[in-house]
Amino acid sequence: MPGILANIRTLGFDPRDIKGIFYTHEHYDHMGGLAALVAATGAPVWSREPGRAVLESGMVDPADPQAGAIRGAAPVRVNHVFDGSRPIPVGDSGVMLTPVPTPGHTSGGTSWTWQSCEQGECVTFAYVDSLTAVSSDAYRFTDHPERVAPFRPTIAAVAAMPCDILITPHPSISNTIPRMGGAAPLINPQACRDLAQAMTARLDARLAQEAQAGS
Repeated sequence: MPGILANIRTLGFDPRDIKGIFYTHEHYDHMGGLAALVAATGAPVWSREPGRAVLESGMVDPADPQAGAIRGAAPVRVNHVFDGSRPIPVGDSGVMLTPVPTPGHTSGGTSWTWQSCEQGECVTFAYVDSLTAVSSDAYRFTDHPERVAPFRPTIAAVAAMPCDILITPHPSISNTIPRMGGAAPLINPQACRDLAQAMTARLDARLAQEAQAGS
């Protein structure tokens, strides 16, 4: 969290200028600093309903495939609940954040798109949240079809997202660092479809591995 606050200041903003906090999914490594960020900014927290209980309790969802292998976080109040049906304005900036519910990795996982324009040229950014079927060592997705089921429509939704510039929470998934450094094309309208295809293959491989181990 100190790094996030330092980056905000480096960009020339006061943390108290932050008008809203949107998280990505309810795992400690992605929302564990929310309470500290709220304390530093005073900004309200936005969440989809499926992730609200985890944020407000600070406890890992018992149904989460990683339950028992990951820790909880300091609880934080959710001020606004959204359902993903319409864009959310970002203050008075004119930017609209369009949420795309992407459950699977967690129940409340959310991806986002927004458009940025400069000198008459516009590109669409797509932040795509984690899509991987990961779990504690003893967990088998094949024993929990209710946890597998959301992945298919989620991956299909990602494939359909407008996606000039892809951003992912783990940079290696989208080759972010080389792209930002100019070693690979930054803009690739095919990127979300490529990611969806790769995540489908990874999910299928996990399920096949479990089926083979159980045979």
